[in-house]
Amino acid sequence: FIISEDDRTALHDKILASLELTDKQKEEYKHALETVRKYRLQKEAERLARKEKHQELIWKSYVSNKLLAQLEVRKYMDHMPFNRQINQMKRDCLTLAPATINDWHVNVYDILVPLYRLQEYYVMLGLHMAADGSPMPEVDNEKHKTVKQYIIEYRNIDTGIPIFLTTVGKGCGRGKEVIQTQLSNWSGLALICDAYPGYDWIKKVGRVLCRCSAHARRDHERALKENPKGAMPGMLLFQEIYAVEEIICCHINVGTGKELHIKELAELVVKTVGFEGELCWDATKPNGTPRKLIDVSKLHSLGWTHKVEIEDGVEKLYQWYRSTID
Repeated sequence: FIISEDDRTALHDKILASLELTDKQKEEYKHALETVRKYRLQKEAERLARKEKHQELIWKSYVSNKLLAQLEVRKYMDHMPFNRQINQMKRDCLTLAPATINDWHVNVYDILVPLYRLQEYYVMLGLHMAADGSPMPEVDNEKHKTVKQYIIEYRNIDTGIPIFLTTVGKGCGRGKEVIQTQLSNWSGLALICDAYPGYDWIKKVGRVLCRCSAHARRDHERALKENPKGAMPGMLLFQEIYAVEEIICCHINVGTGKELHIKELAELVVKTVGFEGELCWDATKPNGTPRKLIDVSKLHSLGWTHKVEIEDGVEKLYQWYRSTID
């Protein structure tokens, strides 16, 4: 029940007067009431603070852009289904029916279609594309059940921007014709995908088709149990491929692996160019890296070592510079 603070106080005064309590007991009673009152006010303040999250008025079919954006971001970025959001908003003093949320969701989709088409346009501008299809349940209103439908992610490797496309009413949404339609505006150079044959036409139109090594490796891995001797060469090949990918995806220091102090380099330059003046040092300026030395062990493990020593390199650089100003 709801009762005002004044009525609550008057009622407790009446209760207190009807009890035969000592002065100490009365003080303890009043202290307990004050503690409960402060707690009640604190809970009310917290409730009002939570209510601020949805402070904009929702009247009939109208809803704020802020709340619509919050629903979609929580669903797709925070992975919060609508039923969880509805329960949370109910605790925050905002009660909404699931049908209302679904209607808003559909309307948001319609509004975002032009923006999504623009994103698709920029994805299709990529010279290098990645594609991966995944099954998803789709409601078939005629059959009154869910059916499997594929949604394909196309990612512009150059920018990292993705787009998710599906074609309703055409098989499972992953056939050759579907993929050709979805990529009709793509004029790039190479596409990487799994072993699905629906992409085979790409290499027939003069583009590079790269198969995902992980999918190809699976067949060899399965074959290890039945024919280890025949599958082992393929597995070793994939290990080499993974090693190459690891090399490509990491930084490699290029250098001689020999330490050289700045003073030594400066004196070498003076000697090479024939400078007869005085070499001065500004000790008021901070020092740089304490040691001028890089780790070239990875470079050497790949079979590459330097062929030009620092003395020859400075000499060649000086001669080249002179040749450009003559």
